[in-house]
Parts: sequence; C-alpha cells; structure tokens
Amino acid sequence: MDLNKVKLIKKIAEKGSISAAASELYISSVAAREQLLLIERDLGFALFTRTRRGASLTPEGEYFLSRAELLLEQFERTVKECRSMAGTDTQSV
Repeated sequence: MDLNKVKLIKKIAEKGSISAAASELYISSVAAREQLLLIERDLGFALFTRTRRGASLTPEGEYFLSRAELLLEQFERTVKECRSMAGTDTQSV
C-alpha cells in the first residue's frame, strides 16, 4: 500500500464523505470509491461503513488508520529532515 492510499483513507475519515475527500485530493469521486474498494479488498476487511449520508470508520478501520497515521507522520518527518539536511526544506510532502 502506498502513502497516497493512506492519505485517501485519512481524508475520508476526516470529512466523513468519499466525495468530499476526493474533492480535497483533486481526484474524482468515482476514482476515490474505486481506490477504496481495492484497498479494502487487498486488506480483507472494510475500513468504512457507508450510508447515504457519508462514511464512518469501522472498528477495524479506526485501528488501521491510527497505526497508518503513525507511519505517515514518520515518513513526512523523515522527508522534512532530509530536505533540511540537503538545504531544500521549503517543499511540502
């Protein structure tokens, strides 16, 4: 799983909506839904419960996201530190 997929999961959880998350990530709602379905298929469990009003994390999704956020934070911190070392710390991850 790549970091963009983790970012998608995180954004859906924050917004409570696949469409709202897709909009913020500059991808189509269809693409976001397809990605989420593939992610859940690969993981073997549902991350979200979907309703007409939005999406909410399942218990498994909450646990997964809490652990994945730690990895995402560590990655972003590592990139920032390396950019600082290289003198190019003005870019965002």
